[in-house]
Parts: sequence; C-alpha cells; structure tokens
Amino acid sequence: MSTHSSHRLGPIVMDRLLGLRAATVAAAGGAYLLLAWMLVAVIDVYDVAGLRTTLGRDVGAPVWVHLFGEAGLTEMLQWIALAILAFVAAARAGQLRDVDGGRPANFLALLAVLSALMLIEDAGNPSHRLGVYAEDILGTSSGTVRMLFRLPVFLFIGGLALYAFARYWPSVARARPGGTTLLLGFLAYGWAAFSSVPANVLFDFYSRAGTWLTATILGGRLVPIEPFGPMEGSVTPDAFTSVMFMDFVYEESIELIGAALLLAGALALGSSLTDATGTHRGSAVRN
Repeated sequence: MSTHSSHRLGPIVMDRLLGLRAATVAAAGGAYLLLAWMLVAVIDVYDVAGLRTTLGRDVGAPVWVHLFGEAGLTEMLQWIALAILAFVAAARAGQLRDVDGGRPANFLALLAVLSALMLIEDAGNPSHRLGVYAEDILGTSSGTVRMLFRLPVFLFIGGLALYAFARYWPSVARARPGGTTLLLGFLAYGWAAFSSVPANVLFDFYSRAGTWLTATILGGRLVPIEPFGPMEGSVTPDAFTSVMFMDFVYEESIELIGAALLLAGALALGSSLTDATGTHRGSAVRN
C-alpha cells in the first residue's frame, strides 16, 4: 500500500465508523440475540430433527456453549462493540471540545476510558485471574476471595460511570435519545455485574435462578454437561449446567444488550450534538 493510500485510509475508517447509524447498531444486536436464542431453543431445548444429537456428536458441546461461552461469538461481538465505542467516543470528544464549555467532550472522553476499561476486564478477566491465584495460594475455592478481587474493579468502573452521568447529565440529556440510550446501556452492564459477583456469592443467585430456569421454563430438556474448571468434582452435571447456562446465556445476553445500547447511544449522542452545533461529522478525506 502506498503512503498516500495509507494516509487516506485513517480518515475513511473514521468517517465510516462515525457514520454508523444508532438504530442499525441496536437492531443488529437485537437481531443477533433473537437468532441465537432461536437456535438454542430449536437445537438444544427441543432437538428439532435430531439436530442436538447430530451437532453434539460433531462439535462436542451444546450450541448454547459455543454461542454464549467464554470467548464465544456473543462475547466477541461485545468486544467489537466496546472497541468501536472507545474510538467513537474519543473521536467525538475531540470534535466537541469547544461545545457547551467542553462538557459533552468531557463526558465522551470519560466514556472512551470506561469502554476501554470494560473491554480489558471483559476480554482479559484480570480481576478474575488475580482472584483465582489468591484462592490457590490460600487453599480455598469458596468464591468469596474472587469476589473481593473483582468487586473493587467493578466498583471503580461503576463509580466512574456514575460520576460521568452525575457531572455531565444536563449536557447529555438534551441530546435525545442518545443520553437515555447510554444510561440504559450502563444499567444493563451494572445488572450483569451485580448478578455475576455480589448476588451470586451472597445469594447463590446463578444456582437458584439457573435451576428454576432450566427446570421450569426449559422443562429440563437441556442435556447436562460434565463439570469443568473450579467446579469439577464438586457439583452434579445438572447443577453445573444450570449455573453455566446463567453464566453464559443470561449474562452474555445482557452484556451484549448493554454494549449495543452503549454504542448506539454514543453514536446518537455524537450525531445529535454535531448536527446541533454545526460541527463536522467526521474527518475529511483529502485527495
């Protein structure tokens, strides 16, 4: 690639990303989840045309594990959404630095930092890994130690988000529906974090809710999977399946909804503010 072409590529990519429509992002996220849930229902729950047996023999695990499991397709889509969000928020912050005393730009700059932190935590699980190391050193597997390592990280990210909304909400709220959509996205992530850390440790949430969901709503149709990881040898396959269904399908679905809403909200917010102030939508592509 020539130097001239490489110089043009950056502005082109910026314009394409900043030109994404918020409604398209939200619709794409919703459509993917509906399709994924339908596949789980058709294959894993109801075994239509014997697909569960055939695919289970070929791929070695239920479809819900492949779609919603650790580093699965659903989680990868979250990472993509958070990465684009960090770029979009940072770019819009630069464009809006002279608007309304810099308040929208400050909010978007914080949003860029938040999305980067969320991406690091979600993709790399650093707090979880540190908690597992601590449990190995202390010789325990109760989950409380892991919570003590993960909770400060979630509290810091959540506190930074609360500060951003509390400090800059008057400037953000005027850009509807972007501000409201962003708030809904953070609430979705907050609920997923509460479910997976304090509620799960303190109230055994995933075990109780997962047992009810798989037994009552899904009629006990899921094929149990053998425990692995820290739970190997300590729980039955039925109990393990209930917990992992919550950890994978429930939690990853909420997080993808949150990521899609955050990206859609940032796009709508940036577009609304730049249109209202006459700020150029993206970077010019020069010949």
